[in-house]
Amino acid sequence: MSKSGVHYRNELKYFVSANSLDVVENRLKNLIHLDPYVDKEKGFYIVKSLYFDDYDDTCLNHNEYSLGRRKKYRIRMYGNNAELIILEKKEKENSMSRKTSCKLSKKQYHALFNGEVERLYWETEDELLKEFSLQIMLKRFTPKVVIKYERTAFIDFPGNVRVTIDRNISCSTQINRFLDSDYTVIPILEKGQHLLEVKYDEFLPDYIKQVIQLDSLEQATFSKYYMGRITSQNHGGI
Repeated sequence: MSKSGVHYRNELKYFVSANSLDVVENRLKNLIHLDPYVDKEKGFYIVKSLYFDDYDDTCLNHNEYSLGRRKKYRIRMYGNNAELIILEKKEKENSMSRKTSCKLSKKQYHALFNGEVERLYWETEDELLKEFSLQIMLKRFTPKVVIKYERTAFIDFPGNVRVTIDRNISCSTQINRFLDSDYTVIPILEKGQHLLEVKYDEFLPDYIKQVIQLDSLEQATFSKYYMGRITSQNHGGI
């Protein structure tokens, strides 16, 4: 869907128990394609995101009060693959969202992490990297929290549908160890509670609606970043 020439996708979130997720996952396996990045033996892949916020915690406050159009910047890794580091900007308005991204070198990552971006701003030709470097210089964006979880993802081409199951969502205040494989994490949801997300463009096919049985689930307003910050603050984080 397009808003002012910008492409947004529908994004629906639901809290689901572990037992219900197992049922949904088994149904989806017989209906649509498993994301090729899913580890076939484990049945999921690890997602790790390092979220940034400005001096005034604007992203955090916008999430708390749901103020209009919101955006967040994060750096993402998959598993322990430090050779693939991605900068992402996620923009959201109500239940619509869009994401832009670019790959980072380790040198670029460290420049963003440490706020040493003036040279990076002038050297890069990537629009997102240039934009975020400017945000760091002008609004003092700094890393705040790490979010980590296990994701099982399914894709379907009609409607460009993506269904994700995120289990064991946790946060960490050890932001300086983001590229490492070992750091302390704190759960941000109650035990046995996980997240189901459904993303699509113009329409969601009925056969997917039926197999997930969305009408029987309670739609949630949930931000991993917001809950990670609140949880980390409750445990002495920033």
